[in-house]
Amino acid sequence: MKHWILNNQFSLITFVALALVVLVGSFAFGADPFTALPMIGMAGAVTVRGPIDQLVTVKYTHTAATVTDTFYLLGGRVLLAVNSVAADAENVFLIRGHVEVDKTAGTAWVGGQAIYWDDSESEFTTVSTDNTKAGFAMEAAASAATAGQLFLEPATNL
Repeated sequence: MKHWILNNQFSLITFVALALVVLVGSFAFGADPFTALPMIGMAGAVTVRGPIDQLVTVKYTHTAATVTDTFYLLGGRVLLAVNSVAADAENVFLIRGHVEVDKTAGTAWVGGQAIYWDDSESEFTTVSTDNTKAGFAMEAAASAATAGQLFLEPATNL
């Protein structure tokens, strides 16, 4: 074992240094390094969280231009645009995963509660009537809160 460590000393030091940079950087910016996942193109009002193995993306070509960090109702599913692209250009959309989103103030969320996308108002709500199921609340969010933890997942009853 000692021989292996001596032969791989540079690799081990590099690995430890990178791990420290990630940990220190995450704490410096107020993120939990084990749950927050910064993604290229995903900054702003939406924060992608959770283990990377729970994130699912799809490629989709929309007839209209799409904007980063904007939710769209496409094919009967609520999708989050990863990049800004012109109309008729292929984009990557998050279809499944833990995200922190803006929510309607004045409505409380209960952990595990179904959350719906109101496409006419471009907001998440607990009201199912005339809205599309987006996923479920990961935890409770007070009525006064303007953000909530959502597990975005495609509707299974389409």
